[in-house]
Amino acid sequence: KNVLHAKIFQPMGCVLGESPMWHAGRQSYYWVDIQRNIFFEYNPRKKATRSWLLDGPVSVVIPGVGDEVFLGMQNGIRKFNLSSGDQKLLTDLGRSWENHRCNDGKCDRRGRLWMGTTDMDHREGAGALYCVSEGMVVQKMLDAVTISNGMAWSPDNRWFYHTDSV
Repeated sequence: KNVLHAKIFQPMGCVLGESPMWHAGRQSYYWVDIQRNIFFEYNPRKKATRSWLLDGPVSVVIPGVGDEVFLGMQNGIRKFNLSSGDQKLLTDLGRSWENHRCNDGKCDRRGRLWMGTTDMDHREGAGALYCVSEGMVVQKMLDAVTISNGMAWSPDNRWFYHTDSV
């Protein structure tokens, strides 16, 4: 029998660890600690971890090109340069952020960024699902979502799967 054993490769003590992601271009793992406003990069070849402290909750890291990643934050979607630390708000998704944050996001095969939001207290129906296409054109795809999560597409790209965690 083949048995897989889980192994802790980096004990980070996250308060709310989320959004594990493998960045093929950088050969690194990424994840966030939403509550502590930190995102992490672990390079298994170098056995090295880097982290960045941000000015608000970060919930998802999405691979970009080269040294750039996209971050789902409390105030919208940012482009972040891993080498310089430079960041730029790309879109606020056209919404108020006082008590909301991004929760989960993924890019589809056409390069569109899908981003879900949630109320900071997960108030029922207060979040939404957005699609951001070329030129930062934002379209609300679903309203009355509580905790937008778990985005994926079928292999033939005909079906989009989305979870409202409630």
